[in-house]
Amino acid sequence: MDHLSTTHSCMEHLKSQNAKKSGIKKSGGKERPESSFVAFRAFLSSCDLFYIKHTCNFISRRVQKHSHLVHCHLDRTIGNNAWSDLFPRARSHYLIFEASDHRHIISTLDSKKKKSVRLFRYNRTLCDNLEITQLVKEIWNTSSACSVADKITRCRQAISTFSNEFYVNIRKLVQLKDSLDAALSASLPDDDSSLG
Repeated sequence: MDHLSTTHSCMEHLKSQNAKKSGIKKSGGKERPESSFVAFRAFLSSCDLFYIKHTCNFISRRVQKHSHLVHCHLDRTIGNNAWSDLFPRARSHYLIFEASDHRHIISTLDSKKKKSVRLFRYNRTLCDNLEITQLVKEIWNTSSACSVADKITRCRQAISTFSNEFYVNIRKLVQLKDSLDAALSASLPDDDSSLG
């Protein structure tokens, strides 16, 4: 790894207990002696490696150890100066807890937010929906002077509006996931709390 970091512009995800610079970014569990971090800090220093800036909650692992809950900043992204010169706006984004005791990390090389082009995705379950069928017929027949492309655009907009008003299950699912993430990120477990 020493050779790799000095000869290539590299980024590495370190996923081990030894990959911590210090025990400060941990709550719960047995405290590790300060001396256990010396070798890793020396490695980072000798290879000119440093942590990439991050967003969101960086406590990336949650695990139950015997009778106590441990949260720690285990997963990180590092790079060297040459790599940083190539990608000055690189960031790591910690996602929510989902189906694992680890938060997933997405590392982006360009942190500028790009305006996303929203795609229209037709939900096939709407084929049998009589309200949608009627809505499309009305728009198509009242827009007789419009081009086919304009009619399609109007139908898409109407279907999107209909879906936003009547299909709130996705919003409920997102809220439930947010509640779950908040519960999993809490310092103390609350087995009696209900999510939702």
